[in-house]
Amino acid sequence: MAAAAAVAVVGALATGCGDKEQPGRNVADQRAANPARATPTATPTPTKHKKKAHKPHKHKRHHRHHARRHHAKPAPAGTPSRTAKPKPSPSSTGIGTATERKVVKLVNAARAKAGCKALRTDARLRKAAYLHSRDMGVHHYFDHNSQDGRTPWDRIRAQGYNHPSAENIAAGQLTPASVMDAWMHSEGHRANILNCDYKAIGVGVWKGGGAPIWTQDFGFK
Repeated sequence: MAAAAAVAVVGALATGCGDKEQPGRNVADQRAANPARATPTATPTPTKHKKKAHKPHKHKRHHRHHARRHHAKPAPAGTPSRTAKPKPSPSSTGIGTATERKVVKLVNAARAKAGCKALRTDARLRKAAYLHSRDMGVHHYFDHNSQDGRTPWDRIRAQGYNHPSAENIAAGQLTPASVMDAWMHSEGHRANILNCDYKAIGVGVWKGGGAPIWTQDFGFK
């Protein structure tokens, strides 16, 4: 792989190659994606509480679900009320490394200025992106298609995400700010980042060979 910085893009909605050359290598390879239908998740069956036998003349020992209002003891003054802990979201800002999360933050800041909603980070897209960055670095190539013939859509679906939309790749930029600057000054990459139809993102960066190699994978869901 050349030492100079490079960027490349594959998108879902545009056609043709119209990016201007950036320092190093810059190509646009844009193809259509055919997202599959999402499989609905099963609704869990609510658990029925078993009633405990009522013991006469011992109202204070009633199960909480069956205690009447006048049997309940008020909490002492100053005692904090117990609240259920929020469950973690399927998509979290904690996905990926600090460097990768910084790229997502910059992407969402750019989208906010363009009037687009923030992208959620998806662990499956992140894994597909990271594995492609690592594969390009280990095998010394720079392309959307893997050397075994897999496309971005093949790699993303292999991770269990069935609604891929686009991919940006880059090599040689040292920081999240510099790679975002390269992508935002390229028409095709910028179009992917600012596409309001996209809902999810995964960023993967590999630094094993010295100069970082970056991949952004986007999704419709």
